Amino acid sequence: MCELARDAASLLVSIVTIVIGSFLALRQYRIQRRWDARHSAYQEILSDVSAIRAWANENYANELCLPSASSDQLVQLSKQFELARARLWQHVNVGELTISQDSVTALRGLMEEIESERFNFGEQGIDDSNSVEAISTHCEKIRSIIDNSLPPFLRLAKNDLK
Repeated sequence: MCELARDAASLLVSIVTIVIGSFLALRQYRIQRRWDARHSAYQEILSDVSAIRAWANENYANELCLPSASSDQLVQLSKQFELARARLWQHVNVGELTISQDSVTALRGLMEEIESERFNFGEQGIDDSNSVEAISTHCEKIRSIIDNSLPPFLRLAKNDLK
């Protein structure tokens, strides 16, 4: 009887150990999956912000007749710019599923500033006499918006990924 009780206790300890171990492993797996999703979201956001900044840089250089991308590359950069804007707005709209509320708020602020600048640029009367100045100023403003918004956003991202 004593031997049976010892075997039962050993079996019970083994089962409890397996259950606790499984629970902890599953919990760690879920934590890792959430971290991976956040990391992936931040990578995509930063890649898209970089695409917008690259568009602004190359168009600025092109307008001022500085060395810049070819016409075909500028068209490609414009397509990437529009795609990046769409993806960034998607992160603004559903980002709280993966990234922090503070990061979503910061990203929303960045996108609203960019859209405001785009609207102001569209409302500006542009003709042959002021096109170079208007477009280069527009690109400079987009670049400045990104440069001013990026450091606080990076701090939020780092905190979120800790």
